[in-house]
Amino acid sequence: MARKRRERPRTRRDHELPEGHRRKRSEKPRERHRRRSRSRRQRADPWIEAAAALGGHYTEAKGRRPTSIWFRRGVWEIQLAIVVVQSGSAPVAITRCSARAYGQGDLRFKVHPKGKLGGLLDAVGLGGLPLRNPRLDNALVARSSQPHRLRALLSDPAVTGPLLAGHRLRLRFGQPGWWERRRLGAEARVLAAETDGRVSSHDRMAEMVGLVETTLERLGALGVIDTGRAPPPRVTLPG
Repeated sequence: MARKRRERPRTRRDHELPEGHRRKRSEKPRERHRRRSRSRRQRADPWIEAAAALGGHYTEAKGRRPTSIWFRRGVWEIQLAIVVVQSGSAPVAITRCSARAYGQGDLRFKVHPKGKLGGLLDAVGLGGLPLRNPRLDNALVARSSQPHRLRALLSDPAVTGPLLAGHRLRLRFGQPGWWERRRLGAEARVLAAETDGRVSSHDRMAEMVGLVETTLERLGALGVIDTGRAPPPRVTLPG
């Protein structure tokens, strides 16, 4: 005996339709997939063009791997990526340019633009490390485990120029997460320049890559990182 097909319960809206009719979805799954794919391609187009213009290698987002442009600068492998981070209770997309290196010592630092409450924080002694430069002290908040080395780094106009350009760049240096420390060793270090939102301007992308490259060279000159070797590459770049 054939089983009787079980019908879906009628909803309140179904009762408003003529007998024998069911409400259809506003969009079919195939059409929804095409619309989302088209939207992803439109967002990726500026990055594909930037990779060709700046001499990088573009990789599309897949799973946990973010949309990225990879660059080879000497021994360094630099990644420019769109990353989603948690800000309070909401996820926020940022553009991050980062590189891995091997280093010695416990140097850690963070440099970011001064916000609206910067003057108040300075007044109560929470404004960060004094950089002994009025222009830098008025524009930036710096924190470091070795103040003398951070001051030496920020004495280079090639490093401070992008930070003072008004693009709200943040610069940080220190040990990576536990998984990368386990894979690369205790000497692994990560340098990252970040800004909020999705950067699509070629000039701003080049500025972030140049800032990371210049900072790596300066850290090498200060003896913080080893300029003769770098962690294993994460992607195979053409050429």
